Order: sequence, then C-alpha cells, then structure tokens
Amino acid sequence: MSFTKTFELFDFKKLDSCLDPILINKTEQKESSWNGPKIIEDLLKYADFLMKQGVEQGDRVILVPEYALPEWIILDLAVQSLGAITVMMHATSNEDQVKHILNESGYKLLFVDSQEIYGKHEVFQADNVFFLEKLVVHTQKLERNVLSERQSRVSAGDVSSIIYTSGTTGEPKGVMLTHSNIMSNVNSICLLLPVESSNRVVTYLPYSHVFERSVVFSYLAVKPKVYCIEGPMNLKWALASIQPHFFTAVPRILERFYDQVTLHFKSKKWLGKKVMDWASKVASNYKPHKSFSPLMKLKVYFIRYFLLSGFKRRLGKNIQAIVVGAAHLRPEIALLFEAAGIRIREGYGMTEASPVITVNRFEPGLNRHNSVGLPLPNVRISIQEPDEDGVGEILVTGPNIMKGYYKKEEETAKVITENGWLRTGDVGKLVEGKFLRITDRKKDIFKTSSGKYISPQMVESAFEESE
Repeated sequence: MSFTKTFELFDFKKLDSCLDPILINKTEQKESSWNGPKIIEDLLKYADFLMKQGVEQGDRVILVPEYALPEWIILDLAVQSLGAITVMMHATSNEDQVKHILNESGYKLLFVDSQEIYGKHEVFQADNVFFLEKLVVHTQKLERNVLSERQSRVSAGDVSSIIYTSGTTGEPKGVMLTHSNIMSNVNSICLLLPVESSNRVVTYLPYSHVFERSVVFSYLAVKPKVYCIEGPMNLKWALASIQPHFFTAVPRILERFYDQVTLHFKSKKWLGKKVMDWASKVASNYKPHKSFSPLMKLKVYFIRYFLLSGFKRRLGKNIQAIVVGAAHLRPEIALLFEAAGIRIREGYGMTEASPVITVNRFEPGLNRHNSVGLPLPNVRISIQEPDEDGVGEILVTGPNIMKGYYKKEEETAKVITENGWLRTGDVGKLVEGKFLRITDRKKDIFKTSSGKYISPQMVESAFEESE
C-alpha cells in the first residue's frame, strides 16, 4: 500500500483487526503494549484533548520527546490527524535554541516527557505546557467520524512537521516537511528494508531526530512488533531479551560492539592479538558482492563460527540486518560485521530530504562498502561541477525535498535551486557511476598555497582508528 498522509499509518479498519501487540514499551522493570484497538483508543483521546484546547488546522504543536515511546508516536499522529503541525524539539536543546524555537514557531501547545525537562528551561513555565504521561488518564474519546472529518480536510501537500536543525552553525532552522514529503520517503524505505510483519524490531534513538522518526513510520507501515526501549543505555539488555531481527544504529553504537570484541581478543596477550589481526585482515578482503575462492570461503567460515559467534550473540541470535545512518561508519567495522554474518548497510540523508537520500541495498550486487549506496527509487542525485576525480557538491531532487525553512525565505533560496534541486553542502562522487561516496563537507575543504584542495575527513578517519 502507498501512503500519501502520515496519519494513514493508523488506518481504523486495519487496526481494529490487529489484536496482537504492535507497539511495546519494554525495559528491565516494566512492559506495556498497544494493539490496534488500544492505539485507536489513545489516538481518539489525544485528538479529543487537542480539540478541547482549541487546536485548529495549521496550528503548531511542539513535542519534546527523548525517545520513541508509543505515547509520543500516537500523539504525533493525532496532532497531524487534525491538520495541525508537529514541531519537533530535541530534549537536549540549550536555552538559546529553546527560546528561538518557541518565539519563531508561534506554538499553540507544548508537550514534555518528564519533570526534569520541564524544570530545565524557565520558558517552559506556562499554561500551555503539558506532561505526556498524564494526558489520557481522564480524557474522553473523540467520535471516530469527527476525527475522520478533520482528516478529510488535510491535503498531502500540507505541512505536517517542522523539524528544527541543531543550529551548530547558527540559529536553528525549521525544516518544513509536507505529508507527501515524508510519506514518499516512507513508501520507498518500506520496499528496501528486510523487515516483515512477523519480525521484532527495536527503537532506541531520539524520536525528535528525523532519521529514527521516519524509521518508526516505516515500521508502522509494515507492522512488525516494535519494541520501544527508552534509549541506547538499554540496548545491550534489549538485544539479549527481545532477540530482534532488525534495528537501526548510528556508527558509535556499532563501534562500541566492535571495541568490545577486539578488546576481548587483545586481552589474551599476543596470541589473541594475532588471531584478531588475522580475522580483521580476512574481513577486510571480504567482498559480499563478489564471488571468492574456496580458501577464502573456508577462512570466512572459520572466523564466523569460531571467532565471531559470540559477537553475533551479543546482538541477539535472530539479528539479520542493521542500517546505519547519521555519520560515517569505518569500513573495517562494516566488513567485520559482514564476515560475522550480519548484513550492515549504510545510508545517507538529511532533514531537508525527509531524510533518506541513498542507501545500500540488501539484494546481491546492490551494495558497496565505503559508500552510502544508491538513491531511493524516486530520488535523483547530481554531482555539481565535478573535478578531475569526479568529486563535487551533491545535489538532490525528488518528492522528498522539503517545502522550505520556516519563516526563512532567503535561507531557503540558498539551498534550493530554481528548478527544485537541494544543495546538500556535502561533497562526494559516484563510484561505478551509481554508488554515492561522501568525501567531505563543502565548508570544511580548504586550499593550500599551491592550489591543492585538502579534504580533512580522510585524516580525521585515520585518527579515529587509533586506540
């Protein structure tokens, strides 16, 4: 099924028959679950509360979630069901960023996760700030036909979310994404992820970030069992307990697992170190998209079943695949995972592109290490003014490109060309004519007195490999 609006992910007719859990909030101390009817019940309660607070189509409602909890996901889509706009604010935002977002957005309501976040900012001390956990306890349910009527007023081209960028290079900019922007991305992601309705997945990255939010929306479309585990600090326990088939990660998460394995072997003095060095060398020559010799097959079999089997157990015995985004993953780590029998695929995106632009596929021959993969089916990329090595700024176009920056027309004009191409500010090249490789940020590149362009990312990556 192809979706055009975000709230179509909660289709009443389909949810009515989903009696098994879809969303599960699970930690070591507690577990609670939401099947289809319970999701509908909470969705109608949130919608009723929002309407009684006077939320109208086009109003901005700020959400300050820490992690993807079922309550946040349902509230997010309840806001959008009414034609209002969810404004995502990071729980880690500093005082200046918070003030800027509050002032610029002209918000109607604001929802926070905890007393700790509420007390962190003086500007939150207002009548229109609410705690999420207390919202549905005594709230009545809105009639289904009332919500359906409000949903019918919403167009696919309407803005559904404003997601503020971090503002590390200036004040935060609100990226306006329409329903069709987001769902064009979700529709493509669903075709590419190796996730089925019978699978278990975990979500633990911040829900305010567009990467994890889009992944969660993709889960809702496919409907595996989604375990919300309240942060990466619970990941080690969750992998052993839940035994998921799939999850997404940022590079730092996988680096920690890699470090644990290498330290385990190196703690066994010189023999352990020699064995790990040999295994790493074998893994570095492992090319899953190419056929290899019987001797290489034997080496891979040995390191997979005798050296790295414990490594796979740490990730849960059912783990089949992991998608990595948000930053560059060191190639030797990706290859060691592959040699251990775990498919790692890197992708690339940005908030302004809803967010996924490219991803390495899971089908044979459609992935390359040290690349961020192929463009999504409905996305095109272009390398602007490439040098002799084919390196230039990456431009992107497609139905996923944002409507613009909220109340910043000049800033929008700087990054979106007249014919609709997004200037990413990233520099890269096409490998084999189709696989995108990111080489650096445009603003980081500098020129020496001899006229040579220097890209610091390669030097930085080399330093990152040092213990």
